[in-house]
Amino acid sequence: MSTTGKVSVGTPTRLRSFDPVRLADLEYRAWVGYYLRKWPRVLIASVGLVRAGFGMDWYRTLHGAWLVLRANQLWAPYPDNHPKRARACMRRFYALVRLTYGEPANPAKAAELEVDWWRVHREGQHREGTHSVDDAEPAEELVESLTRLYCYLYGRGAPGPGHGPVRSVDPRGLPAG
Repeated sequence: MSTTGKVSVGTPTRLRSFDPVRLADLEYRAWVGYYLRKWPRVLIASVGLVRAGFGMDWYRTLHGAWLVLRANQLWAPYPDNHPKRARACMRRFYALVRLTYGEPANPAKAAELEVDWWRVHREGQHREGTHSVDDAEPAEELVESLTRLYCYLYGRGAPGPGHGPVRSVDPRGLPAG
């Protein structure tokens, strides 16, 4: 990490160069809005997330934020949510990212991995005998599902045996339940 607080992997591109503190704050705002079902708050935070995290022009930022909002709204009802429709929104979102940066290579795969971590997180929340979200260690399956998504999106192969998961964020702080 540089002294500017920005993170860059390999040759810096806008897709891989971001302010992690700003993104963390926006993630927090988005997920508080999500859990409270305050959809305008989610949309406002999503605009910031897409702009700060992906650096798209304003038209794509607004379109992308709307797609993320709709995906979250479709996923939110429990137990009667709409995973296929949420995945379709996220596929369209990742297609916008691809239009801007030429990646991910397969927006449908990115969307599948995205909604899969949402599924794993939700199953962990509703499984009998699960640990509290305040436990020190998140469930291994949740860490693995996030790792698969991040490895796919950011062009890194999955960690090899004995190397442990890529821990760029604390999955307990991320929602999708």
